[in-house]
Amino acid sequence: EQPTWDKRFLPDENDDSFLRFVGGDGVNKVAGKMHYPTGEKGEGRNHDNIQMFPTIVLAHGIGLTQDCSLDRYTRAFTEAGFAAFTFDYTTFGQSEGWPRQQASAKTYVADIEAVISYLKTESTNLHIDKDRIGLWGTSFGGGHAVVVASKDPTIKAIVSQVPAIRSAGEISQLALKRDPKVTLIAMTKLTGSIIHWIFSSIFFRTTIYVPLVGMPGSNAIMQNPGDDEGYKSIAYGTTQTPKWQNAVTVGSALEATTYRPLNFAKDVKCPSLLISAEDDTLCPAFAVKEAADLIPNSKYMNFESTGHFDVYSGETFDEIV
Repeated sequence: EQPTWDKRFLPDENDDSFLRFVGGDGVNKVAGKMHYPTGEKGEGRNHDNIQMFPTIVLAHGIGLTQDCSLDRYTRAFTEAGFAAFTFDYTTFGQSEGWPRQQASAKTYVADIEAVISYLKTESTNLHIDKDRIGLWGTSFGGGHAVVVASKDPTIKAIVSQVPAIRSAGEISQLALKRDPKVTLIAMTKLTGSIIHWIFSSIFFRTTIYVPLVGMPGSNAIMQNPGDDEGYKSIAYGTTQTPKWQNAVTVGSALEATTYRPLNFAKDVKCPSLLISAEDDTLCPAFAVKEAADLIPNSKYMNFESTGHFDVYSGETFDEIV
C-alpha cells in the first residue's frame, strides 16, 4: 500500500515557528528549531555583551521527524546549559523536497553540514557560540555524526548513540544467520518492491515506497522482533500526530546497503562518546565498539541486556543523559 500525501505530512510554510534555510542538496529548504537553556546554567559566554551558547545539533534516526521524542534530549541538554537545534531531513516533516521520504544517507549528511554552516553564519542572531558546536546523533543519525565529524575539524565533540556503523548489507547477513527462513522471505518481498520500483520509474516515472518498520517477514526496512513496537514508541513518544509517516522510498533501501560510517571513524579527532546496546540487532554492539577503537579520543559505553530502542526511555535513558 502506497502512502498518501495529505497536508499533515507536507511542510507547512505558514508555520513561522521554524527556522528555514537551504539544505544539503542546495535547493530545498530544511526546517529546524532552536532550543535555549534556562536557569543559572544558561549563562553562555559573553561576546560584546551578548550571551553566546554552546550548541548541540541533534541528528535523528532514519525516517524520524523532529517531533518524534527529541524533546527528551533537548530538555536534558538545555537544563545542562546548552542550546540545542533540531531539524527535519530534506523530504521529511517540515522540510522541503520531493519525492517525499527519500532517506538518502548522502543527503542526510549534507543536511547536517548545512545545519552547522547555517548556525555559524547566523551565530550572532541566534546567540550561538560558533566555536563550540557539538553533534548528537542516534541510530542512522549516530552514523552520520561520525561521518560529519570525520570531515569537519571544527566539531567540538560528538555523541553517537546506538549508531548504524556497518552497512545495511552487512546487517542483513547477520539477520540471515540469526533467522534464515524469515530473512529470506523478507528479502524476496523487498526484491519484488525493487523490481516494481525499477519498472515504475522507467515507464511511469513514479516512486515506490516500502514501510520503514514492520513485522518480521515483511518488506519493511526494519523488521527484527520488537522493531515495530520500539520504533513506533519513539515516533509517537511526543505526539499522537507527528509529521512522521511509515514509508520510505525503495531507492533509500538500496543506498543503505553500501553506506558504512565505520570507514570514517579513524578520521574523527574530536572527543567522542559512543553508546551501544548489547542486545541491539539493528546496530550491533560489536560494530559500535569497532568504531570506538578507531577513534583516538573516544569513550565507549555498552548497556547489557538492552535492545536498540531501550535507550530512549526508562533507566537506560536516565543513565545516558
